[in-house]
Amino acid sequence: MTLRRLFYGIFLCAAPAIINTGASFSKLKSLSGYLPGTTKELIEMDDLGIKLIKKIHDQKTLIDLLPIIGGCASLQSINLDHQGLVPKDLDLFDHLPESLQLDELSVKDNNVGSHGSQHLMEIAQRHQITHLNLWNTGLEPRNIEIISQMLPNSPIRHLNLGANPLTQESARSLAQAFSGSPKLESLNLAENLFDQNVFEIIIRALPSSNLAYLNLASNEINASRIELLTIILPQTKIKSLVLDYNPLGSKGMEKLAAQLPKTHIEVLSLADTKPESMGLLALTRKLNESKITELILRENTFGHGSSSLYRDDAIIFLNKTLECADHKIKTLDISSVPMGIGACNHLKQICRFQKIDLTITTPELGYSRG
Repeated sequence: MTLRRLFYGIFLCAAPAIINTGASFSKLKSLSGYLPGTTKELIEMDDLGIKLIKKIHDQKTLIDLLPIIGGCASLQSINLDHQGLVPKDLDLFDHLPESLQLDELSVKDNNVGSHGSQHLMEIAQRHQITHLNLWNTGLEPRNIEIISQMLPNSPIRHLNLGANPLTQESARSLAQAFSGSPKLESLNLAENLFDQNVFEIIIRALPSSNLAYLNLASNEINASRIELLTIILPQTKIKSLVLDYNPLGSKGMEKLAAQLPKTHIEVLSLADTKPESMGLLALTRKLNESKITELILRENTFGHGSSSLYRDDAIIFLNKTLECADHKIKTLDISSVPMGIGACNHLKQICRFQKIDLTITTPELGYSRG
């Protein structure tokens, strides 16, 4: 008899007592001895039985847990990232009871999108999934169109389509979908290889959406493209904007900074956006006029060349901004940003005094949490 069959038999015999009448912790602990592999790490048990399944990380464990899931557990999320899954593996979900409501499903970095997009959306609908992560799942334009058509009637509130290239046709379908999906609160479109036309289609649709979070990282957004976004942003409900790894430059940062006070943005992520000193100066001048409470500036270099004096001018101005009584910043990430020891120590001192949660790493000082 295989371990799995043994486990199934023991579970089916023991389940009624666990569910209906309760059982001692020692009995439950004995039962857990038959759980395969890492399954023991995925559940919490008390006198009431199996209370919670935290996460599932691989296909085999999912198969092994099916009777528990259907029997008495409250499953919150399924994470099958990086498992080499193909579309036919999605048939696994057909074995779950339709009454099971999940919060999150992640199939990141699996080639399930090319022939599984409709199946994924059906799974989301059946199990009332609110968080769906399809990062780098091989979605082709037609698959994104299928997802877009089904999105308005789905329970999905958070959708990650990053690293799946968009064409003009699929961008139009997606833009129409998130404009007509009042439940959709966040959208990740990082690394979607935007060309200018696709970028405009997505951005112009934002005012008619309910999106509060938008991730546009790594899409070659430069000073020219950011101008359209800055015009549109005040018309949106976006509170959290991620622009990491886009070559905004100082000109792009100046354009963005000028519009920030007119937006609803509270969280702004600008990692490695090449703003240089003038870009940071423009940003800090508008910080206290904006609603921003969390600012991510990691992996940027301010100034030119090796001149720490000029490089630190922008940091010194940032310090003065944070010293103001009306500052709103609660969280600042400025890790991997070269700066002089004096400017760094002053920044840490200010953040301690102002109770700002600071993450800072400099080549001179290494990692430090203020």
